[in-house]
Amino acid sequence: VRGGSLAQTQRDTLLEEMTDDVSRLVLKNNASQAQAISLEEIRSEYRVGDHRRFIADLEDGGIIDRELEFLPDDDAIASRMNETGKALSRPELSVLVSYAKMELKRSFCMPNLVTGQYRFDLLSSAFPDALVSRYKDEVESHQLADEIVATQLANEIVNYMGITFVHRLRKSTGASEAQIAHAWIFCREVFGVRDLWRELGDTQADIPERTQLELLEKFRRMIRRGARWYVKNLVEQSDLDSDIDAFAKDIQALRRDVGSILSDRQLSRFKARKSELEQCNVSEQLATVCASVDYGFALLSVVDVARTHSTPVECVARIYFEAARRLKVNDVHYRLTSYDVNDQWEALAREVNLDELNSIGREITSNIISLTESNACSNDEALEEWLNVNANAVKQWMKLMEEMESTRRYSFALFAVAIRALAQLSSST
Repeated sequence: VRGGSLAQTQRDTLLEEMTDDVSRLVLKNNASQAQAISLEEIRSEYRVGDHRRFIADLEDGGIIDRELEFLPDDDAIASRMNETGKALSRPELSVLVSYAKMELKRSFCMPNLVTGQYRFDLLSSAFPDALVSRYKDEVESHQLADEIVATQLANEIVNYMGITFVHRLRKSTGASEAQIAHAWIFCREVFGVRDLWRELGDTQADIPERTQLELLEKFRRMIRRGARWYVKNLVEQSDLDSDIDAFAKDIQALRRDVGSILSDRQLSRFKARKSELEQCNVSEQLATVCASVDYGFALLSVVDVARTHSTPVECVARIYFEAARRLKVNDVHYRLTSYDVNDQWEALAREVNLDELNSIGREITSNIISLTESNACSNDEALEEWLNVNANAVKQWMKLMEEMESTRRYSFALFAVAIRALAQLSSST
């Protein structure tokens, strides 16, 4: 209006036309936040330590007053867990959601946190489509653009990934908020997060609510691991647009056709899980993606190796999963992911061990691919040659695996020994 491109009467008409669009934006955000609180309720049953540390850090920083916000102290939280198995109520979790968003907005409010199309997508998501389509330049040059981007990104991360996603990742990796923001956008685009959430939340699908929430929490776990991988492997030399372009297409193609690259045992589990989901009214296509969630994180390393060696990603994927089967790495992974953790230190130890296991799998796969290049042999021949060259080390490793399978008492000490032995095997080539 001040620029003269829109008369007052036109402004009033446009505002009236956008009433329903504004209502939809508000309701969409409210629904996303309600879903996020429901997911936090599930997490509070087994990861209460994350919430407790988040509150403590806010309190230590003078950001929150427990008494003023009617939040329980540590003793009350422990008592609730013993009595009911739930530490925090929905109203209390709602308070934490608000603080998480406020703190992230403050951290994200900087020039050029995100650039290019991803910045515009965040900025335009705050406005009705009719306004963006007619006044794109004005939206881009908005005097509060940085603040709007920060607000939208904070809302998005907390709604999708929960209260403690950034807090936990920053603590475990030392990454900055800006680096974690890039890691989130990378995972969001590469794994198609928004489409998955939308399909799972489709009210027409009639998927049981508990099934929806359990699947969403599994995707959250995969994305947390993916974000850790990005921070450790790509963020220092990161070009976000290039990284997404390099990974998204291959990752999504592999996930759609995951049945063709898994080992026999993995394929059996995948088919059983897919069948279970289809019985819960999940569509076949969505069930395929959901059933493969446990393997999604590994595909990042598969694509990375394929890029490094300029090898078709399907070939690398088959070698990765077949090598894991032959060496029984899948068994270690299964034991780790199904191991119940008792506190934040064990949770961190599990994450570190899973990261290391994936890195070793990447190194072994890369070594095998190198044999196909130097000896001009097939994938199967290269795998057999690698196993033969490292026969003694492989024999020792398989003996350790037999001992591991014979025990019924798993611990992080046992996992550490196994992963160390596997690392020595991968470096013996």
